[in-house]
Amino acid sequence: MLREIVGSTKIDMQLREYAALILAMNNGPNALSELSILESEGSWYAGEISKHIKEYGGVNPYA
Repeated sequence: MLREIVGSTKIDMQLREYAALILAMNNGPNALSELSILESEGSWYAGEISKHIKEYGGVNPYA
């Protein structure tokens, strides 16, 4: 479901970014393709999440 939200251009970008963050928290490097799509559509936030995953292997905003 999260992948569908991230990939839907009918949904507001901010909600797609939230879904991407949750996806990245649960799937780490396996979320990079979805993050790349958002980044190519203008999301700087997705780019920052991608950088963090590449550097640390995952993302956890609660750590």
